[in-house]
Amino acid sequence: MDSNQAVSVHNRLADQLESLPGFVPEEPAYWRQGYRPHLTLGPAAAAGEGDRETSNCVVIVDIFDTDARILAAFNSRGAL
Repeated sequence: MDSNQAVSVHNRLADQLESLPGFVPEEPAYWRQGYRPHLTLGPAAAAGEGDRETSNCVVIVDIFDTDARILAAFNSRGAL
């Protein structure tokens, strides 16, 4: 997925997260310059070559092995 808008959102989110006391990215290689926009798909979601989707939300998730815990969720109007 090639998206300048997604990279811009990532960088703005990174600015905010990095301002939090004690925040350290867990995988620095995938942070800032190493970030590549992507979709996480599962059995209920599919995307074809050239498909366009619009997202109006961001979810921050702590993932450990097969478990995930939602830390925060925001849509275009603010916190969910």
